[in-house]
Amino acid sequence: MAIISNSSVQRTFSPAKTWTANTIASLGDDGRVAKNGEYGGMFSALSRTKAEKAQNNRVRTQLLQSLGQTFSLSGMGEKDGKVTFSADFMKQLENLLGGALKRSDFKIAADGTVTSGKPLTARRINAIIAKAKAVAAAGISASGGISVDTAMGRVKTNFGLRKAVYEPYFDKLETIKRETAKAPEHVKKFFARMETILRFIANEVDVDRFSKSDDDRSFLRNSPAYEWERDLAIANKDKKALDKLTPEFQYFDAKTGKHETLGGTAKWQLNVLSPKTGGGFIHLERAKFVSGKSTDIAPLRKYIADNFRLLATKSIDLYLACKEADAANGNTDNIKAFFDHLEDPGACIEDQGLHLVDFENEHLVDHSNAVSADYAAELEKAADNADYEAAGEAPTGEKLINNEIDFLCYRYQGPDAKKFQDSEDWKDFSATVKARLLPKGEPAPNVSVVKAFQKPSGAYEFKPVMVNGKQLVRPLTAEYIDEIGPACLANATAV
Repeated sequence: MAIISNSSVQRTFSPAKTWTANTIASLGDDGRVAKNGEYGGMFSALSRTKAEKAQNNRVRTQLLQSLGQTFSLSGMGEKDGKVTFSADFMKQLENLLGGALKRSDFKIAADGTVTSGKPLTARRINAIIAKAKAVAAAGISASGGISVDTAMGRVKTNFGLRKAVYEPYFDKLETIKRETAKAPEHVKKFFARMETILRFIANEVDVDRFSKSDDDRSFLRNSPAYEWERDLAIANKDKKALDKLTPEFQYFDAKTGKHETLGGTAKWQLNVLSPKTGGGFIHLERAKFVSGKSTDIAPLRKYIADNFRLLATKSIDLYLACKEADAANGNTDNIKAFFDHLEDPGACIEDQGLHLVDFENEHLVDHSNAVSADYAAELEKAADNADYEAAGEAPTGEKLINNEIDFLCYRYQGPDAKKFQDSEDWKDFSATVKARLLPKGEPAPNVSVVKAFQKPSGAYEFKPVMVNGKQLVRPLTAEYIDEIGPACLANATAV
């Protein structure tokens, strides 16, 4: 990243820092900007001469050229003695400078030249230089995020600290992109979205500050002013001051080039988060964060990072696992099945991640191994009375229960809606879930039996109960619902 204090744009345009805001810039004989009168407002365009427009275009061209040199951007050229800028050059620059650039004021023609004729004021010059300094200091790349080499070097980010997690996936994605160049269009689009997600999470969300005293530079953060006052009140054990504080949270808006206030998350997800991640709905209400009540945005940020990271990394790993399995078997069955799966990967981001786990369990996990000793007594007891079917012919128990938890927490409108939304206690769900899954007078549905195991992370995974190479299938019972229901709820409410 260029050092802005000794950059081309700083050398050429630094005189403007002492001008009044509406002073118009032109190019002097020494190649630096010079004063050229005061901006007369929007109606001054009516009397603007061709010579004035040409001068305005020259100084705007010089500004773009200086910025391109400062940030080493590609896309600058020359045609018929005129400097040209590609659409990609302007996009890179807008990614870096955001709203400070006011890209539309340059009006790049089809041949790549500046044609707007609008005057360039000291206000705009100084805003661009200030933004460029901030970008250089933070190590922001032309892709819009913290550059990979910077994040792995002097910028002390979680990305840098966890490069062993993130870095290999960028390499894996490059391999996948090459190998799927002739794959169905939906496959290429899916992995393009995974790359968008991975870069966003690694470089903009899952980041930290330079030091404890530095502002949080994450895409999603507490307001620095609020955070400073909160931490001061905590340090001074001043409960009254702490109670009076109004939490304020922010997100980085590429359009304005700065952090803006985060209100409710519904519109923000639609207008900001979804475009940043290539589309897709995520249940932000499941995070332990409530706008207007929460005092820290960390749980929301973590929920977003964890779920998107699971989706991106799991899909990458599964592609490679399918390829490896097919090579061992001498066919392409798994890759074909995986491509079919990606055609309809699921509705929300959470479901897409869970469905990838289900795909792995169905296609890549060897279920022929003997079950653990923990299963033995249960299998012996069940063997005499249970029906056995091929795996997949009956829904698994946790899927049915998960569907009911999802309904009660997020779509149920009855009198107990708030209880379900706030509770993490299975006792609050048990009776209602059993009543919905086992209605009186109706036969119990068959389910593929699974058993819950808690991982070191605290989350639960569900492993199929196998007998003679087939998954155990039996009628759903109230006892079984209570057996695995707590684990289902714990996963659903985990941050």
